[in-house]
Amino acid sequence: AARVFWYHLRMLPFQCGYTNKFRGGIHAHILWLSLSGVVTSSVPPGWEGKQTLEWLLICGTPLAFLLGVAVVWWRIHTMDRFLNLLHAEYQVTLLDIDSTSEGGTRGGAGAGSGFGRTRSAVSLASGTGQS
Repeated sequence: AARVFWYHLRMLPFQCGYTNKFRGGIHAHILWLSLSGVVTSSVPPGWEGKQTLEWLLICGTPLAFLLGVAVVWWRIHTMDRFLNLLHAEYQVTLLDIDSTSEGGTRGGAGAGSGFGRTRSAVSLASGTGQS
């Protein structure tokens, strides 16, 4: 259960954030239930507080679901923040390359046609720089 929850957090397989959050809550719920099963099976049968422990573990299941939703929300928020930083850096790099390409003039091959932007994007992706 822990591995499935971890892989879900790493991949976030669905486009819809609500679906990812719901599935994350379900996976956290299942993880909590499996850990609760291990805890209750390890308690000796004659212990007087076993029923109280079981009730506490059962009452923790909605909290586990909410914690799973919160962890997936945090992961989505972290990924969005990282992608926004990358996007902003990419846009600044494109503007810098476009302003220096073709000698800084508006004429020449590809001016106004978007060719300079395409060339700079390809050179950024390949890591070779602009020639």
